[in-house]
Amino acid sequence: MQAWQKELTRSVTTVDGLAKKIKLTPLEIEQAKKAEANFELLITPTFLKLMQGEDENGPIRKQVVPVSEELKVAGCEIGDPIGDNAHSPVKGLVHRYPDRVLIWPTKNCAIHCRFCFRKHLTGPKQWFLTPLEVGEIIKYLQQHPEIQEVIFSGGDPLLMPDKLLDFWMQKIKFVGHIKRIRFHTKLFSALPSRITPSLLKILKQFDPVYIGIHINHPKEISPEFIKSVKRARKAGVVLVTQTVLLRGINDNAEILKELFLKLVNLGVKPYYLHHGDLVSGTSHLRTTMEDGIKIMKQLRGYISGLAMPQYILDIPGGHGKVPIDLNYIKKTKGKTLVSGVFGGEFDYRG
Repeated sequence: MQAWQKELTRSVTTVDGLAKKIKLTPLEIEQAKKAEANFELLITPTFLKLMQGEDENGPIRKQVVPVSEELKVAGCEIGDPIGDNAHSPVKGLVHRYPDRVLIWPTKNCAIHCRFCFRKHLTGPKQWFLTPLEVGEIIKYLQQHPEIQEVIFSGGDPLLMPDKLLDFWMQKIKFVGHIKRIRFHTKLFSALPSRITPSLLKILKQFDPVYIGIHINHPKEISPEFIKSVKRARKAGVVLVTQTVLLRGINDNAEILKELFLKLVNLGVKPYYLHHGDLVSGTSHLRTTMEDGIKIMKQLRGYISGLAMPQYILDIPGGHGKVPIDLNYIKKTKGKTLVSGVFGGEFDYRG
């Protein structure tokens, strides 16, 4: 058993177990247990360490500790907010865009984010696609030459043991029209011990390989996170990030500025800032688009373009990701007026 697998066995999986690690009031325990019944608690030792000293409003704690607000489901919220099921021609595969597919080889995660848009399928029991199911996915890829990119998501695909991950890579690399492979993962901050030399050796059987790191707050950039990033970059993996805009956690220009600059200074490109999906029981964490636009405008021009992600909305029902318009341009009285980054409006006559 590798070190990262041993760490997983020490994860906190119950509210009672969490109460032994951090200070929770009797009311918090009672409410957390009710919310836990809808979506199991799961926190790695590494992530638990990041929340030490935080109160109930701490940015790490709010991402993973169940609260009573999760039991309140708004009328707009749905179980499968981005329509995975409607675009799944083969078990474990989603084909939403013409030239790329998403594969979830496992439903397991190392950590359960309370705002997870796939919490309807994520579970604590070990679950991986069978060799027969993998074969059906490979067959589908072979039958669709328009597919150039494979995106491994989940669950967390890097939770696959090395042997199983190598099995996938061997299968994918012999589908001739696949040009890129991407992995989406939370493990750089939640379980950085997983980013091992053996893992990176397996990934680099294919070139190029991209990893999209899920990270929401600068506190997640621990010394272990930095080491795992440097290790991956040295192996030649291209690193980008995905961040979810979360009320009371990172809905602040200064917090996001710190996060994005720290990432780009490590050689990691901030890629997407996601507007919160319409996940059941997450309205307490979801901002308005107007707030998101305001924050993005506070960043634009004040930090390098390299550090600026694209603010996007994943349209409910599986209709794809679209950029959220920051409204710099408006037409009035036959004129095109452009708002300046640092203020003012300018008549554009091009």
